[in-house]
Amino acid sequence: MVWLDFEQGVEVRSGHGSPSFCFVLRKQNEAAGRATQADPSEVLPRWGKTSVPARNKTQQDPSKLLLVKSIFYAKILFMKIKYLIFISLITFLILSSNLWATPSYGTDMPKKHGFFTGLEYNIIVERDLKNNNGRIKNSDKFLMLSYGIFDWLSIDLKAGAGSVTYKDSAVGDLKFRNNFAGAYGFRIKLFESKNKFLKITTAFQHISVHPKGASTPAGKYTIIVDEWFGSTLASIKLNKFVPYFGFKAGTYDVIRWIDDSNRKRFKSEDNLGLIVGFDYWLTDKLKLNFEHHFIDEIAGSFSVGINF
Repeated sequence: MVWLDFEQGVEVRSGHGSPSFCFVLRKQNEAAGRATQADPSEVLPRWGKTSVPARNKTQQDPSKLLLVKSIFYAKILFMKIKYLIFISLITFLILSSNLWATPSYGTDMPKKHGFFTGLEYNIIVERDLKNNNGRIKNSDKFLMLSYGIFDWLSIDLKAGAGSVTYKDSAVGDLKFRNNFAGAYGFRIKLFESKNKFLKITTAFQHISVHPKGASTPAGKYTIIVDEWFGSTLASIKLNKFVPYFGFKAGTYDVIRWIDDSNRKRFKSEDNLGLIVGFDYWLTDKLKLNFEHHFIDEIAGSFSVGINF
């Protein structure tokens, strides 16, 4: 059996196959007076590249090729920066809109013996008090912590700072600067479908804000804001996007002192409201939350948190 070097030493220079062995065989055959050409049926293929000419490739339109490459690289770029785009959009909404308030937490709950923690920003732009006793605007910043007692029950705690603006025609706008604010509550999972597409939860929350006092010519004003409310929400799971909606009912009380006396309690004008919001999961554990309240108040919230 004869090994052939199809291009007379080209393989020796290219380094493919077994050129040195083939070259030696060819020299031995020439010394023995044997023909260097063999019956093709006696030729065995060698590992590596051969010298068989490449087939002519179909020429592609350069403009179409450029378009395909551009779309391909654009998709790669979008996949890398999509989270940055989303976070930038939410940041823009936060900075351009004053529609944040005490949230309902949505329908996501920590698993049994699991924890959830995160940061939250809330603001109420407008909440009217009964009997023309003024209007309240307040904002809060919280560190959140939730613990799953069972898969269907969790407790929720918050600690942070809050400020209040009390608008009254008699005294004008009184601004009470940031001071302690806290909240607590619990949530119950009422229903969850087997494929986790639909979930219904109910919750109870209490938040209390104790801003610093404000001095006026009429005396020093001190104020406390207490909000108690319950809510029921339903959500649907659309991959990473989980929108939810529902209703809430509760009270929003403002307790006011002048020079540590003359204590009065003012209640909010409306006690029923609607909730619309969504969770967006950046990873399996990290999420963003965005929520709006309507009817009883013009309000909303934004938070970022993680399950562990």
